[in-house]
Amino acid sequence: ALDLNEIASQRYMDYILAQPEVEYLPSVEDFDGETLRKANAGDHLAQFLMAIQCKEQGDLAGESDWFRKSAENGNIVAAFNHGITLSDPNEQLPWFYKAAFKGFHEAQREVGRILYEQGDSITAQKWFGLAIRRDNVMALNDMGVLHWHENNSTLAEYFWREAADLGDESAITNLEMASSTSLFD
Repeated sequence: ALDLNEIASQRYMDYILAQPEVEYLPSVEDFDGETLRKANAGDHLAQFLMAIQCKEQGDLAGESDWFRKSAENGNIVAAFNHGITLSDPNEQLPWFYKAAFKGFHEAQREVGRILYEQGDSITAQKWFGLAIRRDNVMALNDMGVLHWHENNSTLAEYFWREAADLGDESAITNLEMASSTSLFD
């Protein structure tokens, strides 16, 4: 929908914003002898816990595998985390999309980042915008970078100031860098 036209894009963004927040994080109290049994039976929260357990033990392959299994069972936070465990942006993107389409702002920002790095600044801007609407401060900084590289210093400054006001160090650095080029004071 984001790629079709402006009307479809706006309808989809409105739909995403109207989605209720869903709890995808398991309770730490669920760590018990039943976790592995539940995880093997397909419980996405138990699979998420197994991924966390593997991460804490330094088992990166196990972490990625359990996050993938949890994501395949519909856990969007696990989908995002599985994407993070992958190194190839083209492999990450489907997992980030899975979470981003359900409104997970960190995944929306990552989709925007990857698309921007791949040269699709128009669609990246839409994804950054969705993440910003869900209060993702890093997406504010990213939006500033996008506008800076498109020679729109006014919008770049706006987004960087918004992010800097919320304490984003990268945005503060970007404002300092931009002011040294005399584009704005």
